[in-house]
Formats: sequence, structure tokens, C-alpha cells
Amino acid sequence: MNRKQRRAVRHTGTAVASPRTASRPAFEHLHAYLCAHEIFGRPVSSAEILAYARDLDLVQTFEMLAAVAGTLANDGGLESQRARSATIGALRAPWVGADPRVPRVALWCAAHPERVVAHERVIYWLQALVLAECRSGGRTPTLGDVAWLMLTANDHLDAASSADDGGGLDALDTLLASTARESRFNVGGDELAAMMRGYQITATPPESGPLASSTAWDALHRKAFFDMAFHDYFVRVLLPLALQSTMWGVGLESPMLGPDFWSRNTRADLRAGEALFEKLSISEEDAREGARKERGADGLPRTPSIFAHTPLLRLADGRFIAVSPWRVRAQLRLGLWDACRRAACALHNEHVWTPAFGQSFELWARAVARRVAESARFKGTLNLSLKLGGADELEDIVIIDNSRVALVSAKARLLPHAVAQETAGRASVVGWYRSVFLDPAMNGHRAGALRLLESRVQRIRAGLVPNVDPASRIYPVVLTYEQLGDGPVLYTWVRKRCEEAEVLQQPDVAPVTFLSAQDYEWLMAAAAEGTSVFDVLDYRTSTDAGLMSLDVALPRFRAGSSKPLRVPGMEEASEALVNESRDFLFRGVVRGVGR
Repeated sequence: MNRKQRRAVRHTGTAVASPRTASRPAFEHLHAYLCAHEIFGRPVSSAEILAYARDLDLVQTFEMLAAVAGTLANDGGLESQRARSATIGALRAPWVGADPRVPRVALWCAAHPERVVAHERVIYWLQALVLAECRSGGRTPTLGDVAWLMLTANDHLDAASSADDGGGLDALDTLLASTARESRFNVGGDELAAMMRGYQITATPPESGPLASSTAWDALHRKAFFDMAFHDYFVRVLLPLALQSTMWGVGLESPMLGPDFWSRNTRADLRAGEALFEKLSISEEDAREGARKERGADGLPRTPSIFAHTPLLRLADGRFIAVSPWRVRAQLRLGLWDACRRAACALHNEHVWTPAFGQSFELWARAVARRVAESARFKGTLNLSLKLGGADELEDIVIIDNSRVALVSAKARLLPHAVAQETAGRASVVGWYRSVFLDPAMNGHRAGALRLLESRVQRIRAGLVPNVDPASRIYPVVLTYEQLGDGPVLYTWVRKRCEEAEVLQQPDVAPVTFLSAQDYEWLMAAAAEGTSVFDVLDYRTSTDAGLMSLDVALPRFRAGSSKPLRVPGMEEASEALVNESRDFLFRGVVRGVGR
């Protein structure tokens, strides 16, 4: 594992354990971010926040927020010394602030240096505030000013969440909707592996359907990527920008990009590079208008979504400010997916892309499993069907070790835009989770993933699966393309809903485990090193009431190892891509990532 980031959650009055004192492993990855009400006994009012922001220069404040985002993403996350120095440290040090309560904040933060102020969600919220309220020619901000805005904004983030739109939600449903939002932010990981994953999935054609032929797949890519073959586009255009993003916030690297980025820094196809910037950028004027439309009645941001698909702010002088490395690097995942989706709609119809991508994702997962199973240290037997959905298929990926069976169901379905960007109500968010996991089959739609796994369990118990002991202990696993917020709340919600629906309740069936694509690679890489997949799943499901996520459970099996967990062959393949980008594009040396 590499650069795992801890998630920030709102302080609600009940302290969330720090990683140094946690007695419950499932909660070790959570940090309560510091809110102004903890210091003053009440939140700082919206009017006071607006007045403070209006005094500051727009571009300089926006760039400083983007630089802090770079530090969080690239220099150790919430716990990095540089991030603490720029935030909680800045609040401790005297600065010329516009608020008389500054000295009181300094004293409080000096007594609580372990608290978190900056996190991804508040950065986007404040960038929207800056666009809507700051002015050109305003006061040059200090780190203290930015940290103060974060401290005061943290109390108001929940007001940005969608209102309950009905649906008879209980307390657990409401909590799931809230944590689903929080889990979208501060997601760390191995940048090098993420780049390679995006490349491999997009390069893998489906096994059947209109896009299955090499000719149709290449035509799709050329439509999506400015008439370039996908490999050339990835190496010569997208990868240079992703590599550049790994340096923002570290040292003196600024997220400000000049209008000559492509001609000065690379020998990329200028037309394609400039077209990418055009696609990924939003003008300062349009961004300001969008931010003002998204304000609530109190003038504060509600659900900032203006940078969801455009992670570059284009200034009037032609320069660009990258909102955050997270948003830019999302182009290796959601950006590639969306470009191909749009191309498939243009070349075929709106129903072609989703099943094609589902096949590409499953084929990628199977390829990872095959590479790992070839390791001499792999424990167990990999069981794959001859073709996707074939008559011999028990589940997408099956691992067997004596009387233990892991059933891995790969689901490539993405969160709808309204859910991901918080514009959907809580009932809609919960409804989406139900449809993905637990809804029965109806109106031509397949049943939810957990109901399908239930049917696999029934087949095994009935003795209908050759070479599988009907009395085996079964481990259901759901592999998702996106992070879906696995952790204490999701596992509690799923356990209760499965009990209500009588799904996966048989004896010797372990609680379900959720794996993102990143988690799956980590687990399989550990398996290639000799760690039993079943030992990890047993530990996750039996420790701390089965509430911990995989990224918390897995390190227990690698005590003392600092080596990144990477699937066999991934480093060599990714290094080849990076070297190709360096050798053919850059006038100089490209800094390595994920080392």
C-alpha cells in the first residue's frame, strides 16, 4: 500500500479516535476536522465569513487554496508536516487577520496541535466562496487567512448537503447518505498504480457487443481522444499533465500553469494538448457565475459542482490554476470513462457504453487475478470461466482454498452525477445503494449484487457447483470501480438490510466485503507475496464487529514492510509508459511518481 490517506469527518461532539489512541481499528482512519464552534461555543456566522472573504484577492486566495490541496494530495495527506504547518501551524502563529478572535484561536490550536483543519471537501467549498465573493486587487492572503476560512467554513459544510427528499428514511439511512458524501473526499492511494489502472481498463476492449472488434474500439478512442490512438493520447497528452500534478504543493511547485504549458514543457501534439485544456477548463467569469448560482439564502456555497468536470480555472490572462491534483488525476479514471461514453453515444447509441465498460472492467480484474495466481507464493486456486458469463461461470472471480471459497462480483456501475455531486436528496442516495446491492430483479434489470451473490451461495449449498464442497465457508466480495464509502456505516447498513431481506444469512457465509479497484489490487498484490486472501477476509469480517475497511485490515499482515503493494508486472509496465512519455515528450527529466 502506498500513501493511504485518512478521511476527515465533521466533529459532532463525540470525539473520533486518532490513529495513535484508537481502541477500535475500524475507526483509525477517521479524523475529526476542527470547527470554529469547538473554540467559540458557536459557529462563526455566514455574514462574518462573507465579510472576511470579500477583503481578499480572488486569484491569490484561489491559488493558495489549490496549493494546500496539492500538499494534502502529494505530501502525506492530512497528517503531513507540511500540511499541518500550512494550516493548524498557521493558526498558531500570529498573523494580521481581520477578526479580533485570532489570538484566541492561536492559543487553542497551540494546545491541540494534532487536529485537522484542511481537507479536500472544505477546499472546494472555499474555492466556490472565493469565486463568488473575493475581488481582484483585494488584500494579499496569508496562510493564516486561508486556515481561518477553513476553520470557520467547517461548521457550514453540512448545510451544503442535500435536503431529505422523502422516502421514509430511518436514522441509519440518513447516516449512510451523509457518509457516502464524506467518503468521496481525501481518498489517497498509489498514484502510479492508478495511472496504470486507468490505462489498462481503457485499453481493454469488451468481449462482445458493438465495440468488441479492434476496429470499433480504435474508432471509439479516436472519436474520444481528438483523433488520436488511445496509447498515443495517454502517453503524449494525458500522462504529462498527470505527472505534473504529482508535484503541486511539494516544495515550491505551484498549481499555476502557463498558457504555453504544452509548447514549453513538452513536445506533445499541441492541437490535442490545447484541446484537452479547453475541455478541462472553465473561464473565471463562467466559474464565478456558476459559484454564485450555487449559493444558499445565506450567501454561502451549498453544493459546489462547478469543477466536477473542469478541474482547471482559466484566468483572463490565459493562465490556468489547477483546482487540485485529485480533480486532475480523476481524468485517468472518470475522465477517460466519460470521454468514451460520449464517443459511444455519438458513434452508436446511449445503451452501448455501459455494458462494454462493465466487460472491460471485469476483464481487467480477471487479468490481475491471473497474474497473481501465477506467483509461486499464491495460496489457493483461481477459478475463472472460459468466457464472461459462460455456462461454467460461478462468479466473475472465484478463489478456492480447501473448504473456503471467495466469490468476487465485479460491478462497474458509477454513482450518478447528482449523487456524486450532492445535488440529489438523501433518499435518492440511499435508493441508489439499494438498487446496486439489494433490489430484486424487475423490469428487465438485474438483481442487486448481494442478491446475485445469494443465488451463488444457494447453488453451492445445493451441491450444484462441480469441485466446490457444498459445506465450504463462503466469502462474498463486491468489487467496485469507484470508492463507495466502505467502512463502519456502510457495513452496518448492509448487515441490517441483508438481515431484513434474508440475504446472505446462511451458516458459514462471511459478511460481505467491499473492495474498490484500488483495494482489490492491494489485496491481490499481498496474495502474490504469500498472504492468504482468506486470512485477510477473516480478519476484516471478524475483528471490530466486521466494520473495518480493507485498507485498515490489510496492513496488519505486512508489519514492518514499507514496500508499496503492487500487482506483479505493474511497476515494469507503468515505468515503460512513464519512460516513453519522458523520452518522447519532455525536454528534461520527468520526476517519478509513487516511489
